[in-house]
Amino acid sequence: MGEVSLFRERRIALGNQLCDIMIIFESTKSIIGTTLLMKPILITLLSVALASSCANHEVKLLLTEAESLMQDHPDSALSIIESIDTAALMTKAQRADFSLLHAMALDKNYIDTTDLRVIAPAFRYFRNHGSDQNKMRTLYYQGRIYINSSLVLCFLRHGADAVE
Repeated sequence: MGEVSLFRERRIALGNQLCDIMIIFESTKSIIGTTLLMKPILITLLSVALASSCANHEVKLLLTEAESLMQDHPDSALSIIESIDTAALMTKAQRADFSLLHAMALDKNYIDTTDLRVIAPAFRYFRNHGSDQNKMRTLYYQGRIYINSSLVLCFLRHGADAVE
């Protein structure tokens, strides 16, 4: 039920933005006098804004869904994460969330990765941002990757960071 109201609020906000753009367009139309040139530009700008906004919202929903399934259904969480187009991750925070959830899903599905690039965006971001819980999770899963790659000394160093 909450997702439906969130979609409605988002649609109303986008509708209000569209009205604002149309008002600006109508007021500048008489000033510039080149209506035929402005319409394609306006349509292009509006299309790009709506597409990126909708894609960003969809990514947020998918990440939230994956996180909610992680504990009881890690295979479903991994499927959701793998379905996300990484090009749609617009912000550093989204890339960090994706990275952390991906590392978690791999580990919970007993897929031992040795590739630190899986967790690197989360490590870079959560070092200075985000909740203490996400910082701890990031260090834990980074340690798991170190163990998988037999870099136990690195794990011990980062494990000490996690305890702090």
